[in-house]
Order: sequence, then structure tokens, then C-alpha cells
Amino acid sequence: KMSTLNMNRTQAVKWGITILLPALVYLIPTNEQYTANMRLFLVSTIFYLLILAFEFFDTIVPSILMPMTWVVLGIVPLTQAMSPWLSTTMYMVLGALFLANSLNESGLLDRISFWIMSKTANSWFMTLTGLYLAGVVLTVMTFGQAYILMAALCLGLVKSLNLGIGKASAGIGMACMLGTCTAKSFTYCSLVYGVLVPVTKIGTPLEGTNFDVYFLNSMLDNLPMFFVCWFILWLTALIFKPEQAIEGRSYFKEKLDALGPLTVREKKGLAILIILVLYLLTVPLHHLDTAYGFIFLPWLMLLPGINVATEESIRAIPYSIAFFMASCMAIGTCATALGFGDLVMKFAAPYLTSPNLGVMFGFVFLLVFVMNFLMTPLAIFSMFGAPLTNVAYAMNLDPLPFVYLLVHSSEAVVLPYEYVPYLVVFSFGFIRMSDFVKMSLYKCPIYLISVLVILIPYWRLIGVIAPWSI
Repeated sequence: KMSTLNMNRTQAVKWGITILLPALVYLIPTNEQYTANMRLFLVSTIFYLLILAFEFFDTIVPSILMPMTWVVLGIVPLTQAMSPWLSTTMYMVLGALFLANSLNESGLLDRISFWIMSKTANSWFMTLTGLYLAGVVLTVMTFGQAYILMAALCLGLVKSLNLGIGKASAGIGMACMLGTCTAKSFTYCSLVYGVLVPVTKIGTPLEGTNFDVYFLNSMLDNLPMFFVCWFILWLTALIFKPEQAIEGRSYFKEKLDALGPLTVREKKGLAILIILVLYLLTVPLHHLDTAYGFIFLPWLMLLPGINVATEESIRAIPYSIAFFMASCMAIGTCATALGFGDLVMKFAAPYLTSPNLGVMFGFVFLLVFVMNFLMTPLAIFSMFGAPLTNVAYAMNLDPLPFVYLLVHSSEAVVLPYEYVPYLVVFSFGFIRMSDFVKMSLYKCPIYLISVLVILIPYWRLIGVIAPWSI
């Protein structure tokens, strides 16, 4: 009874915040720049984002109700609220999620992660390094969708070694998050760039061009952050060092041995994956949309004679992620149409026109860091993608580093609810909230400093930061 009472009190507090905060926002007076429609949009959006943050319902519920609420309130027309459903991004994401399911179901992803861990996990730091490297490899292979698989693998490791919930499990969780969640910033993530690239073109000089972020370039251009995350992992190994020595090599070797030799099904899945990667690598040559590779090629796994995927691969697709992504895109496109982007950019103009790129990029990083508490990164991408492209155009700079900067800035999260991949890993239950926050408090400043001190000079060196010519 006592636990039920406490749970009810906790839920009551959460609902109180969910209702009170939008009500307070509604009290902000409107003016010529901050219109009544903008206020209604902000109030309703914050309400549904709080519902998402507190996990009152499955993600799909607020993801459907939020855009429809804007329509009912007369804030935006139906065609605008539902415009993400008419883009290739939605179907690109569904294809990527299906691909990850199919490769996971075939056993190929487990085999690769177990092999990496069986070769590296001979000490505490090397165990974390193995998890990190396995996460990065699987993130590349699944185009950003490996965090669920790695979280499950890490939970199994925590249980098998009887670590409980403490320092060791937190360190394992950090290795998982750096290798899968944060790794999206230095690998090619279909969901991130599928949202970000199209919105950078809306109403900007990029509209009608073939501007894109390419598979190989996204990794080469952001390579230093792989080593920055590895340094953060080393620091984690020191701070969250377990009391007893941990060596997980034998655990993963047993898992690998249990899989037996490479199966025909795994070989077929790997072959289709290679075809998709070749398609992505040759986009600069054939100039077809990156999204088409994800829309068509993963479904080859269902063809008779191939049979890598099954009906379960389709049923297991987390459709709520696709709905959530569409709603986040809608937040950005509708907010931009209402003038929120211009309002924020007007405030930010003195910092965004600074001749010092360190000041400009640092301000964007901090702006996204603060906005992350109120909006999802995908919504932030949608809101600021086009304005930052126009800033780049005004300064005669290539917009590509601004695109990358938004991706990097979104990784500076303090609380799990701010970004879905981190929330998913946290929800597996082997990381305490206090440990998550503690790890974030040293990760975020290190990440920011690294962007300013390492990444900007690197971009200058390789020509990412360069004069723009269409």
C-alpha cells in the first residue's frame, strides 16, 4: 500500500508539472513578434513533450495527438502538421529500423559484438573499450539503430557477472551510450541526417540543390570525436572503477562459441548490407537520394530464396520511433512557419555574426544544450536547420559544418529524457539516475571543449570550413 501511495504521489507531481508549466507559459503576454498562435503552439507542444518525458503513455500516443492538436486549435493547417509523412524521411527510417531488426534476428550483429568483446575484454578498461568498439561497429552497420541491441547485451553482462546496480554497471552503461548514442555524431545515422538534411534546404539557397551528407564523409569529417569519446570512456573507467577486478572475456567467448559457424542466413544479410553501403558510398557519383537505399534495399531480405528477414522482423519494428520522428519534424517545420526560428535568431544574431568561429559555434552548442531541456533534438534540427544555413550563406561559408555542429550539440544531454536513444539505454535499468547525471556533468564540457579546440581546426585542415559555392 505504501509503495502504491508513493507511486500515486509521484505521478501526481509529474502531472502537476505537466499542467502547471504550460499554464505558466500561457501567461506570457503576446505582442507583434510573439503572437497568440505562437503562444498556443508553445503551450500545447510543451504539454505533449512533458507527457513524453514523464512516459505517461506509449510514445506513439502524444506523437499522434500533438500535431492534431495544432490543427484543431487552428494554429497550422493539416497539410503542414502532417507534412513529414509526405517526405522520404519517414520511409527511410522505417527501412533502417527493419534492416536493424533483420540483421539482429539473423544473429549477425550478436556474432560481431561477441567477437569484438572476446578479443578485448581482459581488464576493466578493455572491457569498456570492447563494448565501446562493438557499439561503434554496430552503429555503423545499422546506420544509428544499435543502441537497443547493445543495451540488452550490456544488461546481460551486468547480470551474468553479478555486478548489481552501481559503479561497474554505470561504467558499462557509459560505454554503451558512447558507442551507440553519442557515436551517431561521428558515424552516419539515417534518422538524424534523414531529418536534418531536408530541413536545411527549406527556404534557403540550398533549395533545389543536391546538398547531402554522405556516408563516408560523415565519418571522416568527424573522426576526432571517436577518440574524444574514447578519452571520456577512459575517464569513466577511472571514476567508476569497480571494487573487484572484472574480466568479461570468457563470458563473451562462451556466447560466441554458442553461435557456431557463420550461417548462410548471416552471409546473405551481410551481402545485402554491403550492397547498401556501396549504394551510399556512390551517392556522389549517381546523385540518387540517399533515402532510396533505405527505402528499397532492406526489403530484399524478405524475397524468396533470400529469407534473411521474417514476418517477425516487420512486426518488431518500433513504429513509435517513426511516429515520434515525424512529430519532431513537424515541431520544427511548424515552429519555423510560425516565426519561432526568426525570433530566436534575432536574439542570437550578435553571436551568430561573430567573425570568431569559436564564439559562434560555442553559442550554437550552448543554445542547443539549453533547448534540449524543452525540445527533442529532432525538433531542434527542424527549427534551426534552415536559419543556420542562411547564417552560413550570409557569411559565405559552406553550411556543412553547421549541420554537423547541430548533431554534435544535441549529444550534450544531462537527463535521459532529453534524447530518446539515451532514454532507451537508461530504461534497461542498470544505470542509476545519479550516476547518469554525474557522467553527463563531465562528458558535456569535455565534448564542448573538444568541438571548439579539436574539431574546428580539424575542419579547417580538411576543408570542411571553407568558402561556399553552389
